Amino acid sequence: MNKLFLCSDKFSCNSISNFTIEITQRCNFRCKYCCYSGNYSGMRTHSDKSMSKETIIDSIEFIKKHAHSEDQIVVSFFGGEALLEIDRIVFIIESLNAFFGERISYDVSTNGLLLTDDIIKRLLKYDIGISVSLDGCQEIHDKNRVLPSGDGTFVNVVNNLLHFKKSYAGEYSKRIRILITAGSIEDVIVMNNYFDKFEELLGDKPLFISHIYPNFKKG
Repeated sequence: MNKLFLCSDKFSCNSISNFTIEITQRCNFRCKYCCYSGNYSGMRTHSDKSMSKETIIDSIEFIKKHAHSEDQIVVSFFGGEALLEIDRIVFIIESLNAFFGERISYDVSTNGLLLTDDIIKRLLKYDIGISVSLDGCQEIHDKNRVLPSGDGTFVNVVNNLLHFKKSYAGEYSKRIRILITAGSIEDVIVMNNYFDKFEELLGDKPLFISHIYPNFKKG
């Protein structure tokens, strides 16, 4: 088995309820505050790596072996941009569903750019919760959340979310969680000025706001 999945004797690994799978290091954004941007000490950088078939199988077996025997199991998919590897995600889900049945659920973190109708239908088919990063308003969002070309992404992500909500309103409300990253209190003040318009994009899940950690590598 891959050494990544060997469990230390110092910890109990036979009653885990929540698992996170970094399905890929690939990303279609180049967010300026990203911890994988190369600007943070001790952190990896963006790459073209995704989980190999061997590592995926090892991950599945690890979860089956170490999952809590009674609790609801939650598996979260992360990246990179996780939806770049939707086929790998589906393979893992189908394998785990065959073992756990209804005792397992899933969620995925995404930047929202790949929330096309085809992807949305696949996420709904497998009952996946969806966390989307959207930094409040275009002024703040496009300052940091950009494509490799440097172009902003706010309009495309919002249009995808509006399509999702219009086409699958009930599913949108129960599945979508919006994640905001604020760089400063000034950013929060600017976002607040747009909150009435932004509020229409929220689902039933609470809004989650995080802050940017200091860039210790640059000092």
